Amino acid sequence: MARKRAPGGGRKPQGKYGNLTSTLTVRIPDDVREMLEESAARREPDGWSLAQELIHRIKHSFAKGDKR
Repeated sequence: MARKRAPGGGRKPQGKYGNLTSTLTVRIPDDVREMLEESAARREPDGWSLAQELIHRIKHSFAKGDKR
């Protein structure tokens, strides 16, 4: 039987978005994921994770306001 991780075990969120508490799973096309990964890698100084890039882009879109 596989061992389970202790409660609270695992990687903790870090950086600008270190206060992450909720999980969301989505399916996206491979080409969109590649674009997001490339954009995240260009962030300073050591790049961002894919999740950090997604959060940044989503927050930015809401900050601009929904024009629909």
